[in-house]
Amino acid sequence: MTQSLIHEQHSWLAFSKELTIEPLKTYVFNIQINRNYQAIKEIYTQVLSEEELKRSLRFFHKEDRERYISSKFFLRTLLSEFLTLPPSALRYHTTANKKPAIEGISFNVSHSGNHILIAIGPAPVGIDLERINRDFNFESVLDSSFSQKEIGYIKNEDYLLNFFTLWTRKEALLKASGEGLTDKLDLVPSLHQLVERGALSFQVNSFKMADDYVFSLALAADQPEPVYLSYDHS
Repeated sequence: MTQSLIHEQHSWLAFSKELTIEPLKTYVFNIQINRNYQAIKEIYTQVLSEEELKRSLRFFHKEDRERYISSKFFLRTLLSEFLTLPPSALRYHTTANKKPAIEGISFNVSHSGNHILIAIGPAPVGIDLERINRDFNFESVLDSSFSQKEIGYIKNEDYLLNFFTLWTRKEALLKASGEGLTDKLDLVPSLHQLVERGALSFQVNSFKMADDYVFSLALAADQPEPVYLSYDHS
């Protein structure tokens, strides 16, 4: 049953400035922090907003601060490619769930460990990335977060891989639908590729990445296959 939900790791094409952005497609960008933070550490203050810079100072741990700065910097940088605006000129508004948004384009960000994933496209999209923590005691959250069928799936073969796969599927779906956090996570379906949420229909796909990462992508059911790109700042 596991293989029916997890796709084999696919290759990430290298992003190029010569890439032609197709407005009807969704793009997923993979950014490795340890390969890119050094390239932006002297310039990020010119790109991030005043509020983003203030928030970056609240992080006690260096890794957390660099992850936050990198995610904000590269989101602005990539959105500027789609909107043909300077990264520093982008202005977000806040949704009802207090998430940043820009009229005319959909985007979502997730980060874990050394990776940042950014999904950008014309229709609602949600992405969630988790590094598989082999020491995590998932048993404590099973009953509150998963249905009995989902628990049966998790306890088949690789427990932790299955747990994080279903977890990311739920999170990606909630992000795409705009519902945000919920205390009824067990009622959010995760075992089907096509899922209805309200008046919207979504396709949800999950992928295993190298170094024990798994991510799920939820996007409108009528959207074409996304383009997966590896991004290095230069």
